[in-house]
Amino acid sequence: MKRLIDSHATRTAILAVLRFFQTDSAVEKDKSAIIVFFAGHGASSTVLSHWPAWSASGGKVEQLCSVDIGEMNDNGMLIEGIPDYTIRVLLDELSQAKGDNITLILDCCHSGGMNRAAAQGWVARSIDNPPPLSDSFDLDIDYSQNRGAHVAQGFSGTGRDSHIILAACSRNQFAYEKQGHGLFTTAVLGALSQPASEQLTYASLIHRLVIPYCPVAPQTPHCDGTFRRRRLFDSWSPEGDADVILCHREGTATSFTLEAGAMHGVAVGNQYAIFDTDIVEESSGHLTATVQRVDAFTSVLVPSGASHGQLDSLPHSDGSVGELRYARLRKETSVLLRVYCSDKEYTQSLWRV
Repeated sequence: MKRLIDSHATRTAILAVLRFFQTDSAVEKDKSAIIVFFAGHGASSTVLSHWPAWSASGGKVEQLCSVDIGEMNDNGMLIEGIPDYTIRVLLDELSQAKGDNITLILDCCHSGGMNRAAAQGWVARSIDNPPPLSDSFDLDIDYSQNRGAHVAQGFSGTGRDSHIILAACSRNQFAYEKQGHGLFTTAVLGALSQPASEQLTYASLIHRLVIPYCPVAPQTPHCDGTFRRRRLFDSWSPEGDADVILCHREGTATSFTLEAGAMHGVAVGNQYAIFDTDIVEESSGHLTATVQRVDAFTSVLVPSGASHGQLDSLPHSDGSVGELRYARLRKETSVLLRVYCSDKEYTQSLWRV
């Protein structure tokens, strides 16, 4: 294990640690779990013109801020942030050397160009106006192997098969801390301390994170990567099912809210099997529920017949996030034409029309 705390977390040291694990004999290829955790400040800068093959949202490059950012190094050069390109290339190389059981956890902001926000002790983990990126750093990083094959979309670009990312917020949000403790890190540790945490997948972990309400702005954690349905830090055990949908029950309610609705093809009368985990084959039991009402993006599921008596027999999840369950379609009442659109705002506008 390598730890870089406070003054030791320099730009040079951070990159050296990422390179160290590529050749560390203690890390066995395809057998070891590698966790890279960064808690600190983030920022964004204008993309460099000599990287024409990279795509960046809004022309901005996300970056991590080392403790010595903005200082002069021994060669009299201004120390810059660590761009997402550099981190991603090093993680790709690490994956090739040691396997893809790599988790990148970032408790920092991704958009330092926005105005810094703080109120009532809530502090954003961002840096305004970081040093501009130049051609002078990371000359030993071979970006050519990644151009074309992967399109950069910040740290959380979709479809990464070299690693999973757990991020404290989206690229247009702030990650907050209070009294020196990151809200995201605290929430992750809380979820991992719950019973049956060994059954958590990366996707279900995000569902169970409890982020305190921040009066400044919302903070929405997310995970990304090809293998986000794997169990946490585990590439060997059965993965979570891709065809389950999150649902939840509040308090003693006799129905569940399904996080899918008419825009997803759900229809009244459809039947679902409800499980206590998204790893269906290891679920301790399930009940059957029928869709009673359908809204645009959510639906109401009511347990069918004898399943009513099974409500209280299902294991209870953390009450602070409601009783979370996962539903899998068993029977459709009709055949519907389904059209997929990745632009949620556009989809919602069509529904309003």
